Amino acid sequence: MINEVVILNLELEVNGFKYNVTYSESEIKEIFIPLLNKIISIRNRRNNRIIVFLAAPPATGKSTLALFLEQLSKKLTDFFYVQALPLDGFHYTNRYLKNHRATINSKEYNLHDIKGMPETFDFESLYKSINNLKNKNVKWPIYDRTLHDPIYDAIEVTSDIVIIEGNWLLLAENKWDKLKELCDYSIFIEADGDILKDRLIKRKLKGGSTYNQALEFYKRTDSKNVNRVMEHRLNSDITLKLLESGEYSLKTEL
Repeated sequence: MINEVVILNLELEVNGFKYNVTYSESEIKEIFIPLLNKIISIRNRRNNRIIVFLAAPPATGKSTLALFLEQLSKKLTDFFYVQALPLDGFHYTNRYLKNHRATINSKEYNLHDIKGMPETFDFESLYKSINNLKNKNVKWPIYDRTLHDPIYDAIEVTSDIVIIEGNWLLLAENKWDKLKELCDYSIFIEADGDILKDRLIKRKLKGGSTYNQALEFYKRTDSKNVNRVMEHRLNSDITLKLLESGEYSLKTEL
C-alpha cells in the first residue's frame, strides 16, 4: 500500500520531446496514489497481468499522466510497478495510409488525410497484442514523431501492471467496443471543449504553425477527434476532469 508523497515533478520524455512535468500535491495524494493503490489491489487478487485503459480526447495530458504514474509507481513501491504503453504505435504506416481509403458518414477519404482517426489504426494487431498481454511478455510498438511512422517491437512489456493510453480505447463503435472486454480497469479524462481547443491550438503553435494554420487544423481534424471521443464512449470505472488550470479533479469515486 502506498501512503507517502515523495515526488512532485519529473522530467519525462513524451512523444519524443522532454518536458518538466509538475503535478500538485493534492493531485498526487488525492487521485494518483489512491488510483495506484486501487490498481495494485486488483493485481493482488489475480495471477495474471493487469491491463488498465486510460482513454481521453487529444490534449488532455494522457500520455504524460501515464508516464508519470509509471515513474510514481517505481518511486513508491518495490512490488508491482506500472508500465505505460501508447496506442499510437498501432497506426498504419504512411505508405499504407496513402494507398487506402475509408468511408465515414457517407464521405470517402484517403486514410492519410484523416491520420489519427480510428480508421487509420491496425485494429486487428492492437486487439491481438492486448489479448496476448494477459499471459505473455510481448513487444509493443511506438509512434516515432520524427519519422511520422510506427516502430515495431520498440518496448518490451515486462511489468505486472500496464496502462495503455490513447484516444480510442473506450470508443463505442463497431469492433472498437470489443477492446474493453480485455481490460481490467478503465479511466477516462474529460474536459470542456473550449479548454481542449485552446490547448490544441497552443500545441500546434509550439510545433511551428501560425495561428491561422493551427486554427484551420483544429477545425478540420482536432475538433472532429475531440467530439468523436467525447460523444461515442463506453462507461469507464473512474472519470477524471481536466480543469482550466491544467490540474485534474476526480469526477467519480475510486
